Amino acid sequence: MNIISKEFILSIDKIITIDECWLAVSKHSSSRISFYGKIYSLHRVVAYLWHGGFELSKPNDATICHTCKNDTTAEFICFNPEHVYVGTDSSNMADAAKSKTHVQSRKTHCPNGHLYNEIGKRGGKVTERRCSICRRNATRKWRAKGRSRS
Repeated sequence: MNIISKEFILSIDKIITIDECWLAVSKHSSSRISFYGKIYSLHRVVAYLWHGGFELSKPNDATICHTCKNDTTAEFICFNPEHVYVGTDSSNMADAAKSKTHVQSRKTHCPNGHLYNEIGKRGGKVTERRCSICRRNATRKWRAKGRSRS
């Protein structure tokens, strides 16, 4: 059984980006680490050692969130303890939307090529992105269909 300490994490070979993100340098998978005989994501172990509050062996026990944008690639994920925190799925999605790293937030046009110009909200939360042109056309078709039945 290997014990990993904060000192070990700090000694890992890393590239430090302009945004102070730490990206592990390794011949093998750089975002994984063996801890207590199991393989974990490096940023998850960092969150466990620095912030705690969850059981490492239960992957659904906590969502590990990033304050930076280097959390979207499987190969190089930031493991700077100052960029990692224990959050919820909601806080993780809110961070992704705010930093424009969520795949949906990067979409600017609907599948029909119209510019998105409205964001649906319910109870203060963003529920979906809508195209007002496509929604208007769908409403017109629905109403016309209803009139034809009468």
